Amino acid sequence: PLAILVFTPDMNLVFANKRVSQWTGYGSEELLGKKLFELPFISPEARKIAKERFSKRLGGNEIPAYDFPIVARNGESLIGSVNGVVIKGENEVMGILIMVSNVTEKAKVKNLYEALVRASPDAVTATDLNGVITFASQQTALLHGFANSEELVGKNSFDLISPEDQEKARVNSQKTLKEGSIRNAEYRFLRKDGSTFVGELNVSVIKNEKEEVAGFIGVTRDVTERKKREDDLRKKTEEFERLNKLMVGRELKMIELKKKLVTSH
Repeated sequence: PLAILVFTPDMNLVFANKRVSQWTGYGSEELLGKKLFELPFISPEARKIAKERFSKRLGGNEIPAYDFPIVARNGESLIGSVNGVVIKGENEVMGILIMVSNVTEKAKVKNLYEALVRASPDAVTATDLNGVITFASQQTALLHGFANSEELVGKNSFDLISPEDQEKARVNSQKTLKEGSIRNAEYRFLRKDGSTFVGELNVSVIKNEKEEVAGFIGVTRDVTERKKREDDLRKKTEEFERLNKLMVGRELKMIELKKKLVTSH
């Protein structure tokens, strides 16, 4: 259920439904008649934002839904998603109707997710179904040689993969759509300066509220050093095996020579 508030053009609150009181702990008699910036559940820091958005909406500007901090009487911090419409009479603006949904739990999950992304040593990237980047962590930017993650938003993620591996990446993208995820896919990735590195990519689909696939989220790890160590180990192993075969061959020849010497005597 939505909390609904109605304000006059000069920001006086003239209506608040029961949900407002249930969320904030303030009775309607404590709220009605107060100015928007006087409401006790709006912190002093947030009042400036509230006034600016109200004035813009009143002036005919389209204001998309936005998250807004609310402080309940008991001190609990809540997050409300705010939307609103201008109430118009025949020749004048009568007021503004504000609708607020409680998204506190969603916001907590989002904040936790963002904290995990920031703390991750790996690069986290989200794209739409066409591969266009909609989100990139700062680690993603650093991995590909960009100053900040905003530079990557709007780019196609396939452009970050070396041309010789792009077809492989597109095939794996279709596989991810069918299976829901793909793990440990190796590609040669590109940096901004054109240099390459070997990366390991894990990808899962992102679903919307209707359980429809809406995009992809991927985690990339630079495995260049690991691949170099593996390659060095492989070369050393091959060299050891070659030397071992050589030594065994010499031993066999020595045994054969000794047998011939014994036989001749």
